Amino acid sequence: MSETPNHGYNVPEEGAADWHRPLNENFEQYDTDIEIRDQEADRDDYEPKAGAKFVATDTGVVYLGDGTDWTAEMVLGTHEENDGTSNVVFGTDAVQIDGNIEVSGTKHFVEAVSTDAGRREVVYTAPEAPVARTETSGVAQLEDGRAEISLPDHFRMVTDEDEELLVQTTPYAADSRGLAVVERSVRRLVIEDRDGTGDYEFAYTVKGTREGHAQKEVVRSPIDRE
Repeated sequence: MSETPNHGYNVPEEGAADWHRPLNENFEQYDTDIEIRDQEADRDDYEPKAGAKFVATDTGVVYLGDGTDWTAEMVLGTHEENDGTSNVVFGTDAVQIDGNIEVSGTKHFVEAVSTDAGRREVVYTAPEAPVARTETSGVAQLEDGRAEISLPDHFRMVTDEDEELLVQTTPYAADSRGLAVVERSVRRLVIEDRDGTGDYEFAYTVKGTREGHAQKEVVRSPIDRE
């Protein structure tokens, strides 16, 4: 008796005795191999057989059975055409990718808002840079013309200590003569008033380079995606 090449289903030989037995085995396997499609809320109506697949038609979440439970594995995208523009729409859950995302367009977050003109969407676009930036910011207070700022541990954890840090400060005082960054590292900043006096607030922004990404190639040969 032979088997199908892709799924290993039984193919009884013509005239074989008890040919119905291997066919019954096929039917049992079909129940696992053929994906189940139903709404997310009805998932528990189906047995999570080991290797079975459940596709939630309303959310796009794909679940695999392990013999006991359904485990979410991925979210399917849906294709839409709007005014000649092709879009791929994913489910509402978070998307995790172990790797890079490369796009020819821009990256946005979109939030629905209410306005006097009715329902609208605010579209913010992610900033672009030739290096993978890390950033932290805040507001601090000068005391006798000096401020020592401890930067968050998470900034140090992901920022390359061997790459230059870019620090910007903005005094919140009209009579300020300016601020000087006298010490900077991924762990702390020391800021001083240029006159050596002053007890006012100021804002600061620190930008670094993500650890392990300093040598990213900015200009490269086109990638062959065929």
